[in-house]
Amino acid sequence: MGGSAYPTPTAATAERRASGQRRSAGQKASAASCKGGEEMAAAKTGRKQPSIRTLWAIAKSPELHLSDEDLHAVVYRETRKESMKQLAQGEINRVARVLQNMKDSVGGSARGKRTDEGGDPRTVQQRRKIYALTEALGWNKDPQRIQGFVKRMTGVDRLEWLTVAQCEKVIEGLKAMVARQQGKEGPE
Repeated sequence: MGGSAYPTPTAATAERRASGQRRSAGQKASAASCKGGEEMAAAKTGRKQPSIRTLWAIAKSPELHLSDEDLHAVVYRETRKESMKQLAQGEINRVARVLQNMKDSVGGSARGKRTDEGGDPRTVQQRRKIYALTEALGWNKDPQRIQGFVKRMTGVDRLEWLTVAQCEKVIEGLKAMVARQQGKEGPE
């Protein structure tokens, strides 16, 4: 009996090995297609896939200032994994998206939206006049007061959504208020 130190496989063993190899090749193909899909999505947008370093950069950004524990808590909440090294690319993408949304929401509320940006370009000059009149009334420090007045006068929630006719109505109302205020201050 000779030549080989290893026993020759039986037909069943050879079939098991072959089927096992087919399975792992299929699994590899499946994993490659999933990963390829993510890479292709990144290639289409021209951006690199987020990495663990990206997660740290977003977490430590001036808008968020997350501590190490807070970042790990977000990672655990989203993935149920204790370590960031265990994260798959899809999980890193999800955590990066969550952190970016947190950063965007903090940034948006911190820098207060100006109501004179955007809107109908035909009403830019009229909106500037409205802001000049509200400055005369001392309202510019309270945007909710301006929006409330606009809503009461026109039924429109935002100043930048007004039409030309609605702006004229608001301007005339503000002019009357400024005249009344100056009339009260004049005789004193």
